[in-house]
Amino acid sequence: MDQSQDRTPPATSKPQAEHAGPSTPPTQSVQNPPATTAWPLLAAAVLVCSAVGVLLAQAVIWNSVPSAEDWSQAAQAILKEAQPGDAFRVEPVWDSRPRTFMGDMAYIPAEAPTWTDMARHQRVWLMVEDGRQDDAIAALPQPWRVEGQARHFGSVSLLLATRGQDKTRWDALGGIEQAAVSRDYGQRTEQCSNFQSGRWPTWHCKRRDPFLFVGEVMRSVTNDTHRCLWAHPIADGGRLLIGFDKVPAGGGVLTGHYGQPIDAIRSGRGAPVNFEVLVEGEVVHRKTFG
Repeated sequence: MDQSQDRTPPATSKPQAEHAGPSTPPTQSVQNPPATTAWPLLAAAVLVCSAVGVLLAQAVIWNSVPSAEDWSQAAQAILKEAQPGDAFRVEPVWDSRPRTFMGDMAYIPAEAPTWTDMARHQRVWLMVEDGRQDDAIAALPQPWRVEGQARHFGSVSLLLATRGQDKTRWDALGGIEQAAVSRDYGQRTEQCSNFQSGRWPTWHCKRRDPFLFVGEVMRSVTNDTHRCLWAHPIADGGRLLIGFDKVPAGGGVLTGHYGQPIDAIRSGRGAPVNFEVLVEGEVVHRKTFG
């Protein structure tokens, strides 16, 4: 047989070791495990640590979320100290639980309230989830401001915003009863003289209609709920006119917000609507919707 194929050494070729002194145990080499076995162990350790971190973070979050009892205690404190005309806000606005404890007190649902949203109230209570106090205060329009320290009920902070010096000289919603409302069809004009007072003052033309009226409402505009002057456009090329006399002039700025309710924006029906602001018969602002 060719030597190149026979790789087994003969038995006599294995060396025999002889020692004159005490025997020494054979030396063993220790090698690190391959790197491919270390990575799964490291990944498993990372996953375990991540899972523990998530559980701890979740526990902290749950502990900071107000309970129904927290909201209830804050509500009881408000109702005990409330004055006629007070209102309240909740931060975050999507938590509906506090409202169930507030009876018939006026509620301001806007996430970013405007002057008009709060104009009816000299004092507004802020029921705030802990950690959101800065957001709640920053959302207040001028001239409302928070004075004094917050009171705490579990994970709820209670603040009181009061109305400071207000330079506003005229309010369209506040003066809606003095408005002159009509429908102009070119060849004829229809006066709207049926006024309904109360919580939601409204002008109706001829008969009451669920949509064709001019009055105060609470509607979702630009994805936020605001106190608004509802003025539904009319068909057949007509114009809806809302006139105000004795509006203070000179040295002031006429400001306001306007828009379409969210359901009108989503609807594919209807025609473009022209919105105009006139002063002494002159158009000073124009906007077309749709």
